Amino acid sequence: MHKEKNILFLLGKNESKIAMLYGLYAEKIRGRKKFWLALAKEERGHGEVIRELDERCRNEDEFLKLNRHARQIVSYISEFIDNEIKKAETERISHGEALASALRLEQSMIESKSFEIFEPVGGPVAAVFRKINRETKVHMKELRKMCKG
Repeated sequence: MHKEKNILFLLGKNESKIAMLYGLYAEKIRGRKKFWLALAKEERGHGEVIRELDERCRNEDEFLKLNRHARQIVSYISEFIDNEIKKAETERISHGEALASALRLEQSMIESKSFEIFEPVGGPVAAVFRKINRETKVHMKELRKMCKG
């Protein structure tokens, strides 16, 4: 049970770090602040929902069963986010570069099935992950649209 909660905590932390990355983009990219802040706000919301889920799983008998690749998926994405944050903090970054990075990140989360690393026990847990997965797909569409236009 400890491993599951640890992974759930790290997944929520990843969402918060994505919010931080998008917040950095909002600060550094002129004329696109509103776009990046909106994405950052949604990512913060994902982190909060996952933290609440982690608390609920701790306080109730509801739990999650990890799939066999969970640790690798969460770790890979965490490292990618950390690298992008460092880059955004230390380098000049264009809107196009930020879009490409964000799109790669959001796609990685969908393709690696980040929100499917658990086999939820109970409807509410599964519903939270389905919602975040849907919203991540919306982010991908918004990022692609911004890349084209």
